[in-house]
Parts: sequence; structure tokens; C-alpha cells
Amino acid sequence: YVWLVYSKHVEGALCKICVLCSNVFAGKGSHQKLGALIKVPFTKWKDAIERFNQHSKSECHKLSTMRADDFIKIMENKKNSIVNEIDSSRKKQVLENRTKLFSIIETIILCGRQNIALRGHRDTGHIYDNDSEVNDG
Repeated sequence: YVWLVYSKHVEGALCKICVLCSNVFAGKGSHQKLGALIKVPFTKWKDAIERFNQHSKSECHKLSTMRADDFIKIMENKKNSIVNEIDSSRKKQVLENRTKLFSIIETIILCGRQNIALRGHRDTGHIYDNDSEVNDG
């Protein structure tokens, strides 16, 4: 068990990954308190192998292991952090929007050069609103 460590300070075994990377609660819905090998040192050596196997298969341990692996990958620059992922996604969206906006602006310029109205299918009425009380249409 590469995750297992013994602490002289607390006189028991702990899961180093879960101690560092787990939440306060575990289980579906986060309703279970963390116990042996995480918050409380393991000291019942009679059934140690069974408990260690049980812990290595637990969802809490798997999630903590995944968090630890992600942390190491981010620190070694093998993976982008969430902030960088969001930022790169935002940059991509900005570039796409600029491309779409460019074609809209070209269309507006063309309509201006050709004296084509941009007001829809009705060309009646005033262009500027002069607070007219008469309904133009």
C-alpha cells in the first residue's frame, strides 16, 4: 500500500493521500464522517489487511487519489489548471465572436454604400425620433 504511512505522533496508520486531499465528509450526498485512516489513526492491527483493502476501494480514496494526481499534473505543467482552461475557452469564444461580427459589419458597410435601409421591410417614417405625437405607422 503506497498510500499507507505510520505516524509516531498519533501512534497509528493513516492514508497520506486522503489526509491531504479529502473533504470533511464522504459518501453519496456527503453525509458520512471521515474515520479511520483519514481523520482517526488506524490502530486495530488484527483486521488491518481487510480494512486497508476496503479503504483502497472506497469512493473517498479514489476521489482523493484523483485530486492528488490532478494536483501533481498541474504543478508539473502536464495539465492546465481550471482557471487556464476557462481562460483558453473564453479566448476561443472571443475569436469566434469577432469572426461572426466581422461579417455583420461588412454587411452594414455594404448596405450603407448601396443606400439600402437597415430598418426591416418598412421604409416609411422618420429615421430620428423627434418626439412626434403622430403614429407614423
